[in-house]
Amino acid sequence: MANFNHQQGQNPFYVTEEDVREILVSWASSKCCLGTKPAKEMKIKDVQMTRCYNYTMETFTESRSTTNKQEPYDGRFQVDAPINGFTPSAWDVPMRPMIEFKESQSRQEIPHSSVIITCPGCHASGRVKCKVCSGKGSKECKPCGRRYLFQCH
Repeated sequence: MANFNHQQGQNPFYVTEEDVREILVSWASSKCCLGTKPAKEMKIKDVQMTRCYNYTMETFTESRSTTNKQEPYDGRFQVDAPINGFTPSAWDVPMRPMIEFKESQSRQEIPHSSVIITCPGCHASGRVKCKVCSGKGSKECKPCGRRYLFQCH
């Protein structure tokens, strides 16, 4: 056993060489890819008592962004349009994190921001011209130059 500077009667926090070795072996065992052999075989020359502070800092950040979402409107639900009130900014909409200090995402519609626009694809007709046949219901066969019929959807 090594000759320690601290004597058991002088310090209430006195640790023996066996205590130190046991702590090192336990720590090495808890880590992936570390062996315990060095901790078991190393020569301990001295143990010195010092103050040690262990701080854990946890932070919480939040970011918000807005995107436009388009969906077909069939008249079954009420639209919360700007005419119903002031449209707040994303930061003025109250939201709470699902679990603090855990990564999460949530989506919420901004009040009074919905608008109904005419669909740019069908111009509110509900129908679009087939890009294959241009609405004719048939397409020219390239190899022979004849037309054949096929069903467009």
